[in-house]
Amino acid sequence: MSEKFDSKLILELKVSYALIAVVGAMHLGAAAIVAVVPLPWPARAALWAALLASAYLALAPSRRTVAAVELDGDGSWALRLRGDEAWHACELTDRWVHPFLVILRLHIEGRRRAISLVIPADAAAAEPFRRLRARLRMEPAAA
Repeated sequence: MSEKFDSKLILELKVSYALIAVVGAMHLGAAAIVAVVPLPWPARAALWAALLASAYLALAPSRRTVAAVELDGDGSWALRLRGDEAWHACELTDRWVHPFLVILRLHIEGRRRAISLVIPADAAAAEPFRRLRARLRMEPAAA
């Protein structure tokens, strides 16, 4: 591997306004559909409640938000949550890489469920994001 891949890569994550806009537009589209579809009022009320809950969970800031991701030279992963200074060791179980978006499926040690981490290009500095994409493309696929 090159010398750049031997170094530790830390990707500090910030708010992605492009992702907020896309998710907000999707919820507005769903709201327009719920508004025009002829349904009995209990079904319509249930759809509105589900839509509002989905929008709140998708758009409201949370303390569970990932603040940073770390990839060591040996391929080990760690992440840090907002409001927490400790790094949590993870295992990469799946990934998807695109020029403007990276999606990681990480299993945190000591937890039963894996998390999916969506990293848009505008949520990180350009150089670390480029290095992350390059390393993910060069590594063999996760098992």
